[in-house]
Amino acid sequence: MKNSLLVLLAFYFFASCSKSTTDEIVPTNQITMKIDGVAWSGNTLSTLIDNETLVFNAINLTTQETVGAIVGKVTGPGTYKVGARTGNGLIFSKKTPTTLVYSGFDDGVLVVTSIKTVAGKQVPTGTFTVTFVHKDAGKIKVTEGKF
Repeated sequence: MKNSLLVLLAFYFFASCSKSTTDEIVPTNQITMKIDGVAWSGNTLSTLIDNETLVFNAINLTTQETVGAIVGKVTGPGTYKVGARTGNGLIFSKKTPTTLVYSGFDDGVLVVTSIKTVAGKQVPTGTFTVTFVHKDAGKIKVTEGKF
């Protein structure tokens, strides 16, 4: 289950990164969070809900770190659990000589606070907290996440 969710998250992340801005809504805002208490921000590549699946991703151009999420059955504002037992997840990649990819398989929460329709697409905003896990590098705690 963990591997299939990780592959699905990676697919959504990289697929949305490769689309042109005419195919995706590209908000001008950033996704922000604190990683182990240290502020992080990334340029938003996409944030949308399609067929009740929320997807967002961002990249920090300086560090080349990325964050992404895929959460199913999002029908409106509310709280959605993230973790291995939910089928929902977040992913974080940290550039190192081998690029570490952390998955949000410890329990986390994503809260959709609002959904607006822009150019016919549903664009959500909200918050998240999660503990990202890497099998060799350990855990990193994310708080105050905003998308």
